[in-house]
Amino acid sequence: MQNIAWEYQKLQLSLENYELLSLWFIVWIVFLIFLSTKKLPPPWMKILPFVLFIAGMFILPYSEGNIIASRSTNYLNEPQNHVVYSVCHENHGIVETIVRYDELLIGDFWLGTKPPGYFAFYSLMQSAGELIFKSAASCDQAVSWLGSILFPLLAGLNIFLITVIGNKFEFQNSYKAGILFIVLPNVLFFPFAADQFLFPLLFNCILLLLLEPPNRLMATLAGIVLYFGLFVSFSLLPILGVIGIWYLLKMIREPSLIKQTILNEIIFIAAGFWGSFFLMIILFGYNPIIRYQIAFQNHRTYKNFASDILTVIKTIALNNFEFAIYIGMLNFLFFISEGVHSMIRWIKRSQDKADTLILSTFIAFLGLNILGQTRGEVGRLWIFFCPLLTLVILHAIEKYNKQKTILYFLFIAFQLTYALTFYLTGFRYFT
Repeated sequence: MQNIAWEYQKLQLSLENYELLSLWFIVWIVFLIFLSTKKLPPPWMKILPFVLFIAGMFILPYSEGNIIASRSTNYLNEPQNHVVYSVCHENHGIVETIVRYDELLIGDFWLGTKPPGYFAFYSLMQSAGELIFKSAASCDQAVSWLGSILFPLLAGLNIFLITVIGNKFEFQNSYKAGILFIVLPNVLFFPFAADQFLFPLLFNCILLLLLEPPNRLMATLAGIVLYFGLFVSFSLLPILGVIGIWYLLKMIREPSLIKQTILNEIIFIAAGFWGSFFLMIILFGYNPIIRYQIAFQNHRTYKNFASDILTVIKTIALNNFEFAIYIGMLNFLFFISEGVHSMIRWIKRSQDKADTLILSTFIAFLGLNILGQTRGEVGRLWIFFCPLLTLVILHAIEKYNKQKTILYFLFIAFQLTYALTFYLTGFRYFT
């Protein structure tokens, strides 16, 4: 059955699975009640959602047999994770793969649309998996066992990173955005995709380093991290838009700091980025611009993507509808509404520090719609953008009601119910 641009498999849920789901849901509701009454110590506001998310990553998908074995088996069955097979059976080593990437992977559509850092990540997982799980029957099994444990932990760390980003830019109660992030359907239901467990984590780390680095050394490091983030995934390219727009808005908001910002931040970020760029060319002959051109030509060909105006308009409508379904229509409407309101506040010169990040996010999202090179699949492909999106949504919720905690409690409860409805009606595996 076709669901927009995806095919999905309908789950067969057992009674045991329903019992686990019920228990998980009840614990969530109890936590939200405590959250609404503010009777939990602040650290537990982040630790408990992290634990609940990790539990959900095991409870939601599987109920039979050993949980780790069940997760790892299903991980290997995911079509996009044939990268595990490539790493285990067609691996020429990280260095040679970087040097000869296009030659070695010319016939692989999935890896052919990625930079070599994506393959390098799984190569490191192969080494770690075989070292840790020596009893595994095969390399494939060792990597899948490691992934079944590691991936939920990496995804869950976004709760803490979103909180730090929100605090840095003066969002109120920013830990709530982290909680919202982990109950988004696309975050819950793409547990084996790097788009869920890796790319948002990289996106958050890059943002934390790049926006207002404390000194020139950290600015240089931020540029290096930015380069290697893009070395892992071209999906993170929109972060360039967020960062560029944010710095432009910052200089508009604080014109007295323009010289300081350029000399102490932007120049050193650029030095770190371009230094890494040319060093990788010298050492490995890797040019990300050439690799990007080849990758997206492959992607456009596979998608039959045309750039005429009518096709672009249809694609924008399709992508936004799909994304709204996968994050929740109410979330999407809050995001669009708050983006427009932030723009109005800028026009009226009544913006605050949070508005700098909100408007940067909103404009970058509009750019992603116009310049994006995909039709469909954005429920997965745009997960990296969701950490910023949840901060914008939180800002909207905090404004619209004086009983902020109660409203937020009801909103998260609704969102969790929506996600479970998504799950129980069969929208779980996407291929």
